[in-house]
Amino acid sequence: MMGFLIALLAAAVATAILSHLALRIGWIDQRDGQEYRKLRTQPVALVGGAAILVGVVVAVGLLSASDQAPISSLGSWLAAVAWPGLMAAFLLGLFDDLAPAGLSARVKFGGQLLVAALVALYPGSAVGDVTALECLGLGLLALVAMNAVN
Repeated sequence: MMGFLIALLAAAVATAILSHLALRIGWIDQRDGQEYRKLRTQPVALVGGAAILVGVVVAVGLLSASDQAPISSLGSWLAAVAWPGLMAAFLLGLFDDLAPAGLSARVKFGGQLLVAALVALYPGSAVGDVTALECLGLGLLALVAMNAVN
């Protein structure tokens, strides 16, 4: 539980630091011509995915360090995370942020389906032995979570 709280704190600190840097260099979400769907008026830094990634990496590092043999356990902790899906979600968000008007809904949903498929195919060892139906459920959960966050 303590590792989870530290990882959460690391993600929060990363969000604060990266947001500050992003605002200083102008890496913010632009509303130009999209005010109808981007209702906020304050600038929003494009760093959420990177901050989440920092939290996951810190969590894996802490879990590995808490074992008796941290170097040998790092591989097993790395295998516990659904890295292909996580990295694909990060890249999808990055591409969406970098595209001048964002990705179209069709392209973004297609990317989200790819992420969901990767999570279903490579769920990571943390979920243990799962059936094909449970993997499908994990992929569906990933799809719902991405749309809820988005």
